Amino acid sequence: MVLVDVAADGQSLDKAAGDAAAAGEQAASLFGSAVDVADAFAGFWSPRRDVGQRIAGLVYGKSRVVAETAELFVDADGQMSAAAADFAESLNAGDAPVLAARGFGPVPQP
Repeated sequence: MVLVDVAADGQSLDKAAGDAAAAGEQAASLFGSAVDVADAFAGFWSPRRDVGQRIAGLVYGKSRVVAETAELFVDADGQMSAAAADFAESLNAGDAPVLAARGFGPVPQP
């Protein structure tokens, strides 16, 4: 199923984003006593550190919405089918010969 694959990709992206954020934090600490360079890198990195995780959350969230929407469509289809079947059962074979010939409603008796 495509949605399962998308959700798995979102989880993989979230892990990769977490690894990238950790690597960025580690890179910032490698500058040691070069305070100006470390501060410059930290200023560059800080607004970007969570981008991957936000994207992963978005992908996962969108796949969840699509799955819920599909479930609602399936449920609505079942309700429409049940209503149509109930209506067809209420018909007399003589009232709707085309439907009766196709197996909807009571079967005409010879």
